Amino acid sequence: MAMQTLKLHLLLYLHLLIIFTASHARPIIIHDVNFIRNTCSKTQNPSFCFSTLSSDKRSINATTVDTLAGVSIDLTVAAAEATLSFINDLADKNPGTTLEEDLHLCAQLYSNAIDDLHDATDELNSKDYGAASSSEDQADDAPDSCQGAFTDGVTSPVTDKNKMVKDLAGLSGDLLDLLNS
Repeated sequence: MAMQTLKLHLLLYLHLLIIFTASHARPIIIHDVNFIRNTCSKTQNPSFCFSTLSSDKRSINATTVDTLAGVSIDLTVAAAEATLSFINDLADKNPGTTLEEDLHLCAQLYSNAIDDLHDATDELNSKDYGAASSSEDQADDAPDSCQGAFTDGVTSPVTDKNKMVKDLAGLSGDLLDLLNS
């Protein structure tokens, strides 16, 4: 009989714990999503901003634009690094061609952009929003410059990747601009 009572109490406790957790967690999540939505409404592309930031678990706990800007810059760095890796792999597969030369130019542009984005992260972390914005602006040029680097009728094989990095960099710039205003 004592074992049945213990099991019943344990089940009751677990049930109450689940109800308590569910009832208290939901408003926090709604609030945080609303913070992301409200912040994104002040950017140039609110729907892209919201879908990008709300898909990253670090944003759910964000309570400051500073945090969201950090997440956005991190996402931009990741996309730029993936693009650089793709460019280098593609260049290695096309030795001695005009495409290889164009890709090497893109690789240099992206390498510089990644350095600029790391600088922007450091400046953001030290609350130097103006410098962070300036560094991000420099990185923002890489996708367009890369896209324009293809010569002699060579079609860019990185158009989609350039667009993604450009969109993410634009979001980062928008969030940094909010911090500067």
